[in-house]
Amino acid sequence: LANRHYVTPELKEEFLKISEEYCGKTDVEYLTYLDANFPFLDGYPMHPHKSHHDGKKLDISFIFRDKSKKVLSKSPSILGYGFVEGPKKGEVDKPKECGEDNKYYNFMSKITSQNKAVTFDQKLNTSLLRALSSSKVVDKIFIEPHLKNRLGLKRDKKIRFHGCNSVRHDDHIHLQLAVGAAK
Repeated sequence: LANRHYVTPELKEEFLKISEEYCGKTDVEYLTYLDANFPFLDGYPMHPHKSHHDGKKLDISFIFRDKSKKVLSKSPSILGYGFVEGPKKGEVDKPKECGEDNKYYNFMSKITSQNKAVTFDQKLNTSLLRALSSSKVVDKIFIEPHLKNRLGLKRDKKIRFHGCNSVRHDDHIHLQLAVGAAK
């Protein structure tokens, strides 16, 4: 409806391949993508994203379970963003740190209901991030540092922090193709 779902053929093919393989090995029915890119004006950033401007970036929903333990392949949030798996006591708290200087960093989590009956599936999200990272054409994956540490992905160089000038990434996964990937 909003034309925010356009990607390069390479990214589409790779995401579909990863999705089919991943879902075939788990009890996840499908993966949900969120924002990608506009279909026009290459180089024009899609607000509020700063880097979604070339069809080589795609946001993907984390995987959750409802109170009956049924897998939800999409975010509990109506927009897909804002339902966060925040830092636990003792974990790195970039949302707090970054929110002090960037008023948009935590905006979506403040306006989205945090339904406690829905839980973040640590095992499925870890295996999803590993599947995404194992792709040769994937260059970067952005998530919050507390999730990278909690999920045991500290050594994965593709998975990284996006910086405080963005918005928080504990409500979705940001996937990015390598710069040299075909257009």
